[in-house]
Amino acid sequence: MCVAMRGGAASEAWRKERDPNREDVMDANDIKASMARVNCVRLVLAYAVSIKLLTRIAATGFTQGVVEGEVKRRVDIDRIRLRGLLTRQEFELVDSMIPMFDDDPVSVGAAKVTSEMIEQALDQPLADTYEVDTVPDMRQS
Repeated sequence: MCVAMRGGAASEAWRKERDPNREDVMDANDIKASMARVNCVRLVLAYAVSIKLLTRIAATGFTQGVVEGEVKRRVDIDRIRLRGLLTRQEFELVDSMIPMFDDDPVSVGAAKVTSEMIEQALDQPLADTYEVDTVPDMRQS
């Protein structure tokens, strides 16, 4: 869908002539098409990372109710990847759905992820196991 967006005058110049000076004729439709393409790719990558995160937890977490410390570390790395791909509001929504108890958020309402935040998240001492919420969240009243 987003890859086939027509865009504006610069996109048309590129499709017809492969004009290297197309930035001179760039208009609002080109900018909107570029942002739509970026958002599409960004959200697809975030979806893939979230599926990987879910499979890390699901391997033992949903069946036994706990995950090992090393799995928790990998989940934190996936959460950092998600934070880099999503906006703050999108990340907070996704992060609230990760079913781990006693879990500190990766970025506590910060506008941007910094290297200090990443180091702090990864330098925390690991417990032997972490509890996982095994109660389904969907359709609960």
